[in-house]
Amino acid sequence: MLNFVLGPEVRQGPTVTEVTGLNWYSFDADIKRLYGTSTPGKYMFRRVTSNKFVTDNFFLLELNYLIQQLIQLDHTSSSRKDLHKLQVKLQTKTLGNFGIWAPAQ
Repeated sequence: MLNFVLGPEVRQGPTVTEVTGLNWYSFDADIKRLYGTSTPGKYMFRRVTSNKFVTDNFFLLELNYLIQQLIQLDHTSSSRKDLHKLQVKLQTKTLGNFGIWAPAQ
């Protein structure tokens, strides 16, 4: 509800992960700019609303890498602050459950 204030939120289910609070159109434009194609946006992510999309749990590691690359770009349509918040939440709430990402102690 207050995603515009609190930033993006990540909810992991048994097979898919739902990301809310990040503008899909800006995020998709950034993906197209980064990869030079719309293929990742079409096949890795499914838009539910303008501020919500889902992805298979299989693609979580790729999503983490993608966000890291977007943060390093000179210009992004998405908010860098929101991308960073999403990356932190993704690493702590999902990738940590798989033993892939262990936050620094």
